[in-house]
Amino acid sequence: MDNCTKEKFWQRCLLPLILVTGALFIFWLGIQSASQNAGTRFPHRFRAKKVSAIGMGYVRGSSRVILRNKNAGFVTKVNFYDQDKVRKGDVILEYDDLPWREAVTDKRNNVAELEKTLKQTEVELARVMLDPVPDAFRNLEERRTAAKSKLLRLSHEDQVYQKLKENHSVSDLAQREKHQELLAAKAEYDELVNNQKKLEEGLSELYVQKVQREVERLKTLIEDEKEELVLLQEEQKYYRIVAPWDGICITHSDTVHGYNAAGTAAAEVHAGAGKYVYAYVEEDLLGHVTRGRHYRFRSADYDCDEKGFAELELFDATKEHNSRGNKCYHLVKFRVVKEAVPLRIDSIGQIELM
Repeated sequence: MDNCTKEKFWQRCLLPLILVTGALFIFWLGIQSASQNAGTRFPHRFRAKKVSAIGMGYVRGSSRVILRNKNAGFVTKVNFYDQDKVRKGDVILEYDDLPWREAVTDKRNNVAELEKTLKQTEVELARVMLDPVPDAFRNLEERRTAAKSKLLRLSHEDQVYQKLKENHSVSDLAQREKHQELLAAKAEYDELVNNQKKLEEGLSELYVQKVQREVERLKTLIEDEKEELVLLQEEQKYYRIVAPWDGICITHSDTVHGYNAAGTAAAEVHAGAGKYVYAYVEEDLLGHVTRGRHYRFRSADYDCDEKGFAELELFDATKEHNSRGNKCYHLVKFRVVKEAVPLRIDSIGQIELM
C-alpha cells in the first residue's frame, strides 16, 4: 500500500473510529459521575433494588372494636369463638350474674310488699271515708255528760271524806283513795271535753287526709322502686359481651368458668367489609412500596406455593415507627384485594416484592 492509499485509509476509517471510541468513553465517564452524584443526592432506599420480602405483617379487619367487661366475674357461657362470624347484637360471652339476679329479686319483692300495703291502706281509706270518726270520738256528748255527773258526785264525796278525816271517822288512806278517784274522773272529763273541741274543729276531715297522705306516699314509693328496678334490669347488659356490628369475632376469654377482672379485653370484633395487613417496614425499603402496585402476602396459615398468594395494595404509610438497634421500622397498611384462601384475622405472614 503506497503512502497515498495509507493516508486515505487513515482519514476515512481509523480516525473516525478513534473519535467515536473516545466520545463513548467520555460519555461513560459522565454517566458514572452522574450516578455517583445521584447517589449522594437521593437516599439509597429510593434506588432500584430487588427485594424479595419486606418483613412480617398481620391481618386485621377494616375496623375493629375491643370489648371489655365492666364487672369482674366468671365466664359462664361462650357463644362465639375465634374467627366466628357475628351479627350486630349477638351475645359473644356471658358472665356470672348471680349478684345482679339477687338484687333484682330483692327489688321485685320490695315492690310486691309495698303494693300489698297500698291495697290495705286504700281499703282503710274507703272505710274512713264512710265513717271518718275514730272510736275514741264516738258518743262524746253522752259520755261527757256521764263523766260530768261522776265528777260532781266524786267531788261531793271528796268533801265529805275530808270532814270525816278531820273528825277521825275515816283513815288517811281512805281519804287519799277517794281523792285519787276524783282526780281520775276530772282527767277523764277533761279528755272528753278536748275531744269534743277537736271534733268540732274538723277532726274527721284531718283523719281522712292523714290516710289519703299515706296512700299517696305509698304510691310515690312504689313508682320510685319500679324506676330503680328498670335501671337495675338494664344492668344485665354489663354481664354480656355483645357484638356492636356484623363482623368476625376474636374471643380472648374463651374458657368457661375462667375469671376475668373488671376491664378485661374479653373479645374484639373486626368489621367484615374488608381486610387489611399491617406491617412494620424497614425504612430503607419504603421506597419499594408504591401505590398502584400489587404485592404478594405469604400467609403462615397455609402453603401459598400450592394454594396461591393473597394480593395486597398500599393503603397508608403512617408516621408511626419503632426503632430496633440501628434500624427504623414504619407502620404500613395494605388493603387485601385478593384472597386465594380466606385470611384469618390476626394471622401473620410475609409481604413480598417480586
